[in-house]
Amino acid sequence: MILDLVDRQGSATYVALAEVLQVSTMTVRRDCDELVRLGRVIKTVGGIQQASAAPYLYENSVRERIASNQSEKRAIAAKALELIRDHQTIFIDGGTTNLTLARLIAVQRTGLTILTNSALTCLELSKGNNTIIGIGGEYDPITLSFAGPQADEMAKSFLIDQAFLSTKGFLPEALDGAMPEHIGLLHIDLNAPRAEIAVLERLFDRVLPGGVIVFDDYGWKMFHKQKEAEDDFMRRKGYEILELPTGQGLVAKR
Repeated sequence: MILDLVDRQGSATYVALAEVLQVSTMTVRRDCDELVRLGRVIKTVGGIQQASAAPYLYENSVRERIASNQSEKRAIAAKALELIRDHQTIFIDGGTTNLTLARLIAVQRTGLTILTNSALTCLELSKGNNTIIGIGGEYDPITLSFAGPQADEMAKSFLIDQAFLSTKGFLPEALDGAMPEHIGLLHIDLNAPRAEIAVLERLFDRVLPGGVIVFDDYGWKMFHKQKEAEDDFMRRKGYEILELPTGQGLVAKR
């Protein structure tokens, strides 16, 4: 049944499969894990897709990913760290880029309350001076993290200032399995007009009143096509983008 659905649609989320099969998402995850082991499907963020996809979309184990693309992860983590202020409440998932971010937080930020479902991230954060809350659920040996309805419900019980989520796949499709319900800060930095507008189409309505959207390369001449596309999108929504001295663009949601 799972394979039939994936063959027809190309991909499916755990939640959608659980609804169709009328079973729990944990049951679906276990069945999907077995299909992944047999090479019948690829495990993606929040679901599965056909095994005929490109090899780089396969979800490798954390141990395999930690040593890869280290310079890129450090650059992303440094950028993310700029968004974090002392004494905020944040969520960090179990991705290896976020593991790099956790190392920076432990050294350069204090007084934070940090929620995470990752065992490794807890260990890294414990080296600093922040409050760490691990959220439980079913242990996933591939990501070394806890997942499932229990983890989701516990995360929802906290008022979080910022969440840092990593995903593997194409945007905006990858958001289907990892899209937050409410967004306070949306930072767009994809360097491609089509991708940025597609992400905005999916996420704009989830930005809360008073929330902020930052367009990273808005004012730079080399990215003028992005600016034109972003201006057009925001005009259709009844907003104008404020260009900052940094070259970024800013929108405050009403």
